[in-house]
Amino acid sequence: PGMESIKFEAIAAQRTGAIDLEAGTIKGVSLISTPEAKGHGMSIDQKSIESFHAAVSEKTIKAYYTHNDNEAFDTIGLWQNFSIIEDNGETKLTGDFEALKSWKENKKEEYDALFELAEKAPEAFGVSAEFTGTKVFYNEDEEEIEYSGQEESGKLFARATEVQAFSIVATPAANPTGLFSEGDESNDKQLSAAVSE
Repeated sequence: PGMESIKFEAIAAQRTGAIDLEAGTIKGVSLISTPEAKGHGMSIDQKSIESFHAAVSEKTIKAYYTHNDNEAFDTIGLWQNFSIIEDNGETKLTGDFEALKSWKENKKEEYDALFELAEKAPEAFGVSAEFTGTKVFYNEDEEEIEYSGQEESGKLFARATEVQAFSIVATPAANPTGLFSEGDESNDKQLSAAVSE
């Protein structure tokens, strides 16, 4: 019950012009998406996305190459410029990735492989959110209640309070359309990310 550390994994479809190998940037990456986090027993709704946006807004978040016990040594870049978008019926949190110069210079094969995959097969991998948060459910009156082990809670939804990292992974769970949004960036409808206090 209460706060817990959770790792979601997810995949995303490429936007034209989102990848710049020389600059080491990938823009408009889908970080987490509705409607579910497969294998975690939780769903993702609009308020879930808003909670993630509130947790990362105006911050820079670390990017790891994968989940493991030495994550501090696997930092490959940073995430920033977060937005909430509507894409093909799903609500997503997106962000821009910028590779660390040290990773590009010292792990060139990994660097080149990531950018080639992002360009040629963005659906083949994705992003995993590592965060601290809570689970909630809605009662019959559609009131949001924090989950603390209630047996008859129904569907559970994620709420993020702090995001530690977004990692690159092979089998993501909360980002069903891949590394990018499906539509062209100019067609994405920007949504309000305001969360009432």
